[in-house]
Formats: sequence, structure tokens, C-alpha cells
Amino acid sequence: MTTPTVILAGERDFMLPPSVITDAGRHADDLRIQVVPGCGHYLHEERPDLVAETAVTLFSGRH
Repeated sequence: MTTPTVILAGERDFMLPPSVITDAGRHADDLRIQVVPGCGHYLHEERPDLVAETAVTLFSGRH
């Protein structure tokens, strides 16, 4: 994958724990994984502010 990508992973995600995705970078040229403390699988509901801020930063090219 060559597109800049950010994965926001909830520290307490029951379905896709961060430990499962830590090796994902080997499949991408520009991949950041950010583990969010105290959050679970529904990160977009728990931290919509962080999701929006991350998206704005990524799509503005300031990552």
C-alpha cells in the first residue's frame, strides 16, 4: 500500500487488539498506528474528536 494511512486502535479493543496490527507496517510505505489508551472497538463513538482531528491532519498532508 502506498497511500498514507493511519490506524487508530483502541487499547481495549476486543475484536482487533493492537497486538494483532502492530506488524501491519510491513505492508505499507507510510503507515502509522496510534493506540488510544482506555478505548475499545468503537473508537469513533468513544473519541470522535480524536478521529476527526486525525482525519483532518492526514488529509491535509501534515502527517
